[in-house]
Amino acid sequence: MKKLSARARVFDDRVMEERRVHRCEQPERALALFLDSSRKRLGVHALTVATSDGRLVAGAGDGAHLVAALGAKVDAGEMRRDDRVAVWSLSIGVKRYVIASLGAVFSADVGDGVRRILS
Repeated sequence: MKKLSARARVFDDRVMEERRVHRCEQPERALALFLDSSRKRLGVHALTVATSDGRLVAGAGDGAHLVAALGAKVDAGEMRRDDRVAVWSLSIGVKRYVIASLGAVFSADVGDGVRRILS
């Protein structure tokens, strides 16, 4: 069994406590809370989930609508990728979503959380 450092355990405990305190049964609100927490943890300016045509589903940070639209354009190949925006697409059932990060940082748990909330 892998042992976590004291710092990692404290971080995991804070994340779990925050997740338990800030819960919501409404998927859109739950997604917004999750994105806000993830945005702060990753240190990015904005983090969004949008439809493949750029309509914002949920977002956190300044300019979320713009980041969602930009992410969809980058994902569709209409704009060139650069070092400011990270984009990841995700299919849940027949729906396709684009997760965009202004600050170009991502973590696999963001996609996992989005999938969990929207499924």
